[in-house]
Amino acid sequence: MRTNTLVILIVIGTVAACGVALAQGSGRKQQDDQWSRSGERGQMVLERILNNERMIKKLGLSEEQVSTLRNGIFDPKKEKIRKRADLQIAATEQARILTESEIDERALMEAVEETGQIRTELAKLHMQGLLLMHKTLTKEQRSKIGPMLRQKHQRARDMRGKDQRRPGRDRERGPQQRDQRGSDDPQ
Repeated sequence: MRTNTLVILIVIGTVAACGVALAQGSGRKQQDDQWSRSGERGQMVLERILNNERMIKKLGLSEEQVSTLRNGIFDPKKEKIRKRADLQIAATEQARILTESEIDERALMEAVEETGQIRTELAKLHMQGLLLMHKTLTKEQRSKIGPMLRQKHQRARDMRGKDQRRPGRDRERGPQQRDQRGSDDPQ
């Protein structure tokens, strides 16, 4: 009887530990994806600028600047892809260790260290891209990018028109939204 109870407690503990590890991994993945997307958006913006002669002229980029930026964005992009794959593998290894009947604490801590190291390397790659932009563009050129992007986004919103906006996003509620929800009067 005691042996069965002990086995059941070990199984429950292992399942709970795995659930916690997977939940942490899932939340961390969302955080990494969000951080990653923000870095990728910045890189995509830079790629769009470099592929748009009008924007290059608006910013006043020299041929040397364009060449430096083009050469400097693709190698880190490939390295980020590799690092993200390494991070997924390391996280999977952590989960595997936690599912074993006897958890090797030392191996688990090494796996945690490995994921931490990969996250640090990803952060450094992100910063290298920002540094490249900072070193290559003048202060005046960097200050022009934000307003140019805001103008471009505003034009895109204006082109969609009011009919294209998503319900719930408009500041004013029109009759169409009220009719979809029912009356505006609380009952």
